[in-house]
Amino acid sequence: MQRVCLKLGGASITNKATHESLNSDALNSVIQLISQVYGKSTLPIVIHGAGSFGHFEAKEYGVNKGINQENQHRSLMGISLTRKSVTKLNSIIVGALIENNLPAVSVSVFSLWSFEDETQLL
Repeated sequence: MQRVCLKLGGASITNKATHESLNSDALNSVIQLISQVYGKSTLPIVIHGAGSFGHFEAKEYGVNKGINQENQHRSLMGISLTRKSVTKLNSIIVGALIENNLPAVSVSVFSLWSFEDETQLL
C-alpha cells in the first residue's frame, strides 16, 4: 500500500481569527476527499497545523522565544496551555476521521521538540 502524506493547514480547517474555532465545513470536505483515496492502494498519513488552536496561547506567552529563565513558570504555563489547545484540535480531527469510518491514531512529535539553542523541553 502506498503511503501519502496529507497536510491539513491550520488556517484552512479553523477560523484563525477566533480562538479555538473550527471550520467544520472545511474539515468535513477534506475528510470526504480522504475517504475517496483511502483503501484504493493508498494509506493516507494526515498531519495538521494548529490554526486558531494554540496560536493565541503561544503568542500571549512568547512560546517561540523559548523558556524565559527569569520567569520559567510563565514560560512553562505557556507551553502547557499551547499544547492543551493544539491537542484539543488533534482530538477533534482524529474523532472526525473515526466517525467517517477512517482508522486514525494520534502520533505526537511533542517529545522531540527543542528550542533554537538545541535545548530540549523534555
